[in-house]
Amino acid sequence: MAVNLDRLIFSYRDFYGTYNHHKEQMAYGATVIYLGAASAVILKGSAIWPSNVPKPVLIVLFILSFAASFLFVMWQLRNRELAADIVLACTTLLQMMVAGPNITLSTEPDQYKGLDLPKALADRLRHINAERSLLGGPRVSESITYFVMVLWLVLAIISIIV
Repeated sequence: MAVNLDRLIFSYRDFYGTYNHHKEQMAYGATVIYLGAASAVILKGSAIWPSNVPKPVLIVLFILSFAASFLFVMWQLRNRELAADIVLACTTLLQMMVAGPNITLSTEPDQYKGLDLPKALADRLRHINAERSLLGGPRVSESITYFVMVLWLVLAIISIIV
């Protein structure tokens, strides 16, 4: 069964658009759970844990839970960024195909971050990645999420100590 490039690009765009949304929901769901737990520690402090647990143990446990949450959220947001890049690259390639119907895009296999893709799509993704600034694209919300998570960690540790 032969699939032409435009149908393949449409399918990648649709799949990774859905995947992008899923990764975003997973990341922000985990962030909300972490922030809720940290807020309970910040606001209720010693009322939520047994009084016989030493403060250093509580701090270590909270830092470990922060690290696990942070790594999970970072993994989800990085996957979201890749999916957003694929959607952007596919949309750009489709626009190029419409603007120049005689344009020839390479369909030979290529790899981008471990994904087997048509060369035209992999090249477009490399271009998007090369042009991205430190806080470009979806990285603004990612940076804000990391900042808030770290801030809540610090506030929770202060709450435990005090």
